[in-house]
Amino acid sequence: MDDIADGFVILMSTSAAENEDFNISASEEMTVAEIARVIWEECGRPPEEFELEHLPSFEVDVQRRWPSVEKARELLGWEAQIGVRDGIAQTVAWLREQGAVGA
Repeated sequence: MDDIADGFVILMSTSAAENEDFNISASEEMTVAEIARVIWEECGRPPEEFELEHLPSFEVDVQRRWPSVEKARELLGWEAQIGVRDGIAQTVAWLREQGAVGA
């Protein structure tokens, strides 16, 4: 969340962003299943107990989505500084402090 907030502040404070669109995200490509596994593990759950039920996709489903962050890097000098796993770990820690996630 810190990276995204930083990206938005930069977007709002530079004329290079006027009338442009940008992807403000981590540059690391991950599947939904990989992100779910990271969240599971960062919440302290046993990795061997992680399992997903894979359902068939719809005919019109997007099969792959990996937004490019090159434009933000080139025009704004911005790129994410926190990796996905570290960002999730920080979010889980914050949620625990708020009492929203058990220890």
